[in-house]
Amino acid sequence: MWWLVAFLLVAAPARAQDILYVVERQLGQVTAIDIASGARSTLATGLSDPLDVMVTPAGTLLVTERVSANPSNGFITELDRTTGAELSSTYPGFSPNDLWVLPSGRTYVSTWQDGVWQQQAGATTWSQVSDLAGDLVGMTWVDDYLYVSRTGGTIHRIDPQQTNPVGNFTLLVNTLDNPHGLAPFGVQMLVTEWILGDVLLLDGIAPGQSPSTTLVGNLGAASALVVDPAGLIYVANQQAAGSVSTFDVSGTLSTFVTGLNTPRGMTLWIDPDGDGLSYPYDPCPNDPTDDGDGDGFCEDVDNCPGLANDQVDLDGDGAGDACDLCPEDPSDACGDDDDSGDDDDSGDDDDSGDDDDSTGDDDDSTGDDDDSTGDDDDSTGDDDDSTGDDDDSAGVEP
Repeated sequence: MWWLVAFLLVAAPARAQDILYVVERQLGQVTAIDIASGARSTLATGLSDPLDVMVTPAGTLLVTERVSANPSNGFITELDRTTGAELSSTYPGFSPNDLWVLPSGRTYVSTWQDGVWQQQAGATTWSQVSDLAGDLVGMTWVDDYLYVSRTGGTIHRIDPQQTNPVGNFTLLVNTLDNPHGLAPFGVQMLVTEWILGDVLLLDGIAPGQSPSTTLVGNLGAASALVVDPAGLIYVANQQAAGSVSTFDVSGTLSTFVTGLNTPRGMTLWIDPDGDGLSYPYDPCPNDPTDDGDGDGFCEDVDNCPGLANDQVDLDGDGAGDACDLCPEDPSDACGDDDDSGDDDDSGDDDDSGDDDDSTGDDDDSTGDDDDSTGDDDDSTGDDDDSTGDDDDSAGVEP
C-alpha cells in the first residue's frame, strides 16, 4: 500500500552519538561522554568556575561561569557542541548558577543573590523575572511554571507570565536538606539533596502539597540530575573523585562513569531521528520530518504518513481511512470481487460460443417446427377455402 511506502520514506537518517555533557567544576572544563560506550573526551577547557551546562534548541551548549575573584559577577558562554569552540560570551551583570532553555529559545538563569532572570530568543538583554533572594541553585520547568531550589532547604514556584518580579515566588516545600538539582519527570519533579546524597520524587507540585518519595540515597554530594526520554535518570556526585550514576523509578542503581572531578552541571544530547534537534526540543523525536504532512501527528505514529488526515480508522487495521483502500474491511480484500477477472470477465462462462451457438441451432430447429406449423396453417386455409365453396353454394340457392 502507498501509505506504507510513505511511512518508509520517513525512515531516520543515521543516528548521531548520544552524549552526556558534564561540567567538571574544579578543572574548569566540559567533558563529553558517549552514552553507548562510556568513552569520554574533553570538549572545552579554561572556563572560569563553570557551574551548569545545557543543550539549546539550536544544538549548541550554554555554560554558566562564575568569576572566582568576584562571585557577584559571571559569564554565560555559548559553545559549539561538537568542537567546543567558543561561539559567544556575555556578561549579564549578575552571577549565574543554573540554566533552563525552553523550546522557543527563551532562557532562564538562577543566580547567587540576584533572583531569576530571563532572556527572550534572539535578544541581547536580560530582564528579572523574580526577586527571590538567596543562593538559587537548581532550576527546572514543569507544566508551564519555573521551579527553583535554594540552598536554605526550599523549593519555590515562579510564574513566568508575571511582568512584575517583586514577590513573584511561591513556596512549594521547605523541609529539604540543601536541595540542589531539579529535573522534570512527567508532571512530577525530581530533586537531589546535596548533603544526604538522596534523590527524591515530589509526588505533587502544588504549593504546600508536595509529599516526596526517596528513590535512591547515599550518593555522596548529589548535585545535578537529568532524565532521558526512556525515563532513565542520571545523577552526579559532586566530589573530587566524582561520578555519575543511573537509575530508574524502581530504584535500581548502577554506576555509569567514575573518575570525574567535581561534576556539577549536566545535559543530554539525544537525537534518535538524526534531524539535528535534541530531546527535549524535538517535537517528533522519531520522525525526521517533524510531522511533514502538518496534520498534528508525527509521521512515526501517523496512520497516513505523508497525507494530512484526521486519523479516523473505521476498520481498525492501522491505516487511516484517508489512505485505506478498504476503509471498512480490515483484511483489505474489498477489491477482490470487483477487480477479479475470473468472475466478471471470464470468457469461458460468458463468451462460450460452443454453448451459445448450439443454443442457436436449437432455435433454428424450432424455426423448422414453426414452418411445418405454417404448412398446417396452409392446409387449414384449404379447408377454409372449401368452406368458402360451401358458403358460395349457399349463396346461389336463393
